[in-house]
Amino acid sequence: MQRNRLPVVCANLIEKRSHKPLFNPYLVKKIGGVKVGFFGLIGEKVDLGPSRDSLLVEEPAAVATRTIAEMRKKGVDVVVLLGQLGKVENEELVSAVDGVNAVVVGRDTPMIPKGRMIKNTVACYGGDQGYYLCKTMLTLDARQQVTSRRG
Repeated sequence: MQRNRLPVVCANLIEKRSHKPLFNPYLVKKIGGVKVGFFGLIGEKVDLGPSRDSLLVEEPAAVATRTIAEMRKKGVDVVVLLGQLGKVENEELVSAVDGVNAVVVGRDTPMIPKGRMIKNTVACYGGDQGYYLCKTMLTLDARQQVTSRRG
């Protein structure tokens, strides 16, 4: 991560001692005049290995609700979840939590060549270990509101 200078986001991986996220919970990028917020979540069943003494995983749905609200207060127009929860858990989360415009479904996920709609969220699936790319198209109106989604 440091060597490649890649941003890492994860809103629900918490340091036990400080009670703060280990990484930035989200990242906001201005893309073509649109403020896009990216946030990451991992599943509660993840094996933390030797770090389990110093880290914990907060419940994803509660963290998602809180993180989406915080990003929206900062003027984010589009919310993208980078979900390392697995296919079923990601789909259940975006069905239960409002405000996610797109989800990149990760962790033990089949490769599904065409994204699909789950409630108001377009989901794309990159396959096992992220070997494949997925493309998602969102159309916004003049007020930066999402009017259509396509995976």
